[in-house]
Amino acid sequence: MAYITYEQYTGLGYSAVPQASFKRWALMAEQTVRRHTFDRITDDNITEANRCGVCEIMDALYGQHQTVSGGESGQPVNSFSNQHYSESYASPEEMQKAADRTVAQTLGIFFTPEQLYRGIE
Repeated sequence: MAYITYEQYTGLGYSAVPQASFKRWALMAEQTVRRHTFDRITDDNITEANRCGVCEIMDALYGQHQTVSGGESGQPVNSFSNQHYSESYASPEEMQKAADRTVAQTLGIFFTPEQLYRGIE
């Protein structure tokens, strides 16, 4: 069973991922959480905060994919100059690093240290 259903996703106030592609992105977010929590999160012990974390990760992954693939949001501008008009755009590597930072921050907010414990002190 999945960590979150589309009804739970929308019920928690999330809406970035369309219903048609929800299953794919929910699975990607779930696998990301499983990797970082070493499968400590199960259907029996997942909390509402954990579900919100899965939703946040799903939205971050989906948003990054939309940006890279030229979706609605387009490519983010890294810098802009006005006088002689100059723009520079974020590279795919920079966008991936930003998505990874977002995932790491989300994990720190919505998952407990015990859930994220790697066995290192």
